[in-house]
Amino acid sequence: MRSFPSDLSVQAGVVNTLKALSEAVEHRLQMAEARIASRRTKLTERMRNRRAQLAKDSAPGTTISPAYLSRCIGEACSDAVIFNEYSLRADHCARETPGTLFALGPAGGLGWGLGAALGAKLASPDSFVVATLGDGAYMFSNPMVGHWVSGKHNLPILTIIFNNSRYGAVRNSTLSMFKDGVAGENDGRDLADLDPAPPYDEMARAQGAYTERVEKPADLPDALIRARDAVKGGSQALLNVITPY
Repeated sequence: MRSFPSDLSVQAGVVNTLKALSEAVEHRLQMAEARIASRRTKLTERMRNRRAQLAKDSAPGTTISPAYLSRCIGEACSDAVIFNEYSLRADHCARETPGTLFALGPAGGLGWGLGAALGAKLASPDSFVVATLGDGAYMFSNPMVGHWVSGKHNLPILTIIFNNSRYGAVRNSTLSMFKDGVAGENDGRDLADLDPAPPYDEMARAQGAYTERVEKPADLPDALIRARDAVKGGSQALLNVITPY
């Protein structure tokens, strides 16, 4: 079959094949019940440990971590359709409904997230749409035009910026190869530095958006709720969330 070697090839209908296979292995499955139960127990324990670790990793600290921000987004925006460009940690933002999380594919490029979110809102006006973007990705999206389009065409979405004042993808790629060289001497900021960061919240506010700059972990949950309610009330919103490494 194509490039796969075969000692015996059998052509048959799907229904008949699956029925015959099921009957052929049924007695083996009964013999394997103990092994299956053992594996299920191990997997249950592994998942329990993983969830405990995720809860630990997303706990609030002295600053807002990407994991904590992702968890808070999941809690405040459980009914949202999320368009993520790089920054959201999906492990910490559970999505249980199909079609509620979209991410940049291999064919995409920087600046995809904001436009994709606006397009989704245009296609589904009743949906609560959220764009989660790195600050570099946000800058590449031509944000002033994006916010103008949002206001002009009545497409209220919530934009959340994970602001670490650098191109995270560039930094991470550089340090993965040259962390012991010159690039590692300044934490990979060469060619990735965006400091000082522009006042994204003030820029979006000039386009009529509800905005906040959030720096303290304790302030984040309420800020997300206020921004969510603003969008559901018909206004676009932006949260400039400071997430330092």
